[in-house]
Amino acid sequence: MGRSAYIGAPEEGDPILESDPQVERFRSLAEDNPVMRVSEEQAFSWISKVCGDQQKYKEGAEGTVQYAVNVVNSLRWPGAITVSKKGKYCSVYIGDGIKWGDSSINPSEPPDVCADPA
Repeated sequence: MGRSAYIGAPEEGDPILESDPQVERFRSLAEDNPVMRVSEEQAFSWISKVCGDQQKYKEGAEGTVQYAVNVVNSLRWPGAITVSKKGKYCSVYIGDGIKWGDSSINPSEPPDVCADPA
């Protein structure tokens, strides 16, 4: 079922669709436009760091275990954080819904639902 099957869905050629195109949900971090430029060669949209105990401990007869976690912070959406360890991850967003660099949100008034009866 396409997008146009829903009531009020934008049609093809609609300026809303053209200004905000659909993109793949999961894609490489390198595809994001940089927010912070350090130099011509270095530009960032994400900050990645390892937190916790990075020491490797012996586990059983063979192998090691490490208790550190990877933390990825978005510079474009302040408050968006993803934490991962051993293939499991959790994403959390605690923010005001404004991208870095956007001025502010000024919502417009919605149109009248119905005209008042005479």
